Amino acid sequence: AILVASNRKQVVTDASLPGTTSAEFNIRPVRQALGGHAGEAQITLDGTDVFAHYAPLSFLGESWALLVVQDAVEMAAPARAMMRELLMDSAIILFFSIIVALAVATAIARPLGRLRDVMRDIQQGVLAGRIPMTRRKDEIGTMARALSDFRTAMAQNHELAVENSFKSAAFEAGSSAQ
Repeated sequence: AILVASNRKQVVTDASLPGTTSAEFNIRPVRQALGGHAGEAQITLDGTDVFAHYAPLSFLGESWALLVVQDAVEMAAPARAMMRELLMDSAIILFFSIIVALAVATAIARPLGRLRDVMRDIQQGVLAGRIPMTRRKDEIGTMARALSDFRTAMAQNHELAVENSFKSAAFEAGSSAQ
């Protein structure tokens, strides 16, 4: 709304301020503009909070106060809409980030769980069987190949221990026979 006021007359040039009385023109922004000052203020007109920008205006030798007012709620509406949109976009991004994080975690946890199971088998003495994921080109494949090498070395050590056990038993049997 645009309000124009002088010391003698008040004119409302926008019908959106019906019922504005001449007492309502006796507000600080009007007085400031009639005093030759320009600025802005948040005021209440007809029970509504508005932002007012005011400036002095000289026309036909008379001093006027020019006020441009806008409802505070109306003025903040684009910012509120942008805030809602940002919150919605943030929620969508967060949702998809969680989905991606869960997918990555699963893609890492499942193969590691399979390798853990093979390690438990080796711990229990199961030295035969295939080690999964040795053909992968990532870190999990590197771990699987290292585990395969470890299991092979364990199997060889076990075979050597069994062979040495037989040789030792045969040596003791031969020694005791003499």
